[in-house]
Amino acid sequence: MAMKTAAEAGEKLVARAGVASEDYLRGVSNPRRSWSTSASAAEANYNAGVTASMAKKLWGKGIVKTGDQGWMDGAKTKGTQRFASGVAAGQQKYVTGVAPFFSAIGALTLPPRGPRGSENNYQRAILVGKAQNGVRARA
Repeated sequence: MAMKTAAEAGEKLVARAGVASEDYLRGVSNPRRSWSTSASAAEANYNAGVTASMAKKLWGKGIVKTGDQGWMDGAKTKGTQRFASGVAAGQQKYVTGVAPFFSAIGALTLPPRGPRGSENNYQRAILVGKAQNGVRARA
């Protein structure tokens, strides 16, 4: 039996993925198990895997293997196509995530602005920082 070449296997992967969008959508829409329950149950495995990866220094090895050109090629070919649609898809999550910070800052009564470098300006920054950290602590 003749074995496919790696290039042939790659071509088959791309061809099959190109017609599998509906299968993907069905699978995501009707999972066999709850994603959050399964992911939570796998936390110990995740931690063990990350720890083992760190011990083997795989992060750095992957960076060296990919190199700047590999990163740039991937970012240009995939990122450029997906950037705007990805941002648009995340708009509501962004709004939900930043709303408490906007509310906290909007509720502040800040001292008046002073000239550049003045103590009043530093106090304003401290109050904003404390308000933001308060929101983070409640999250």
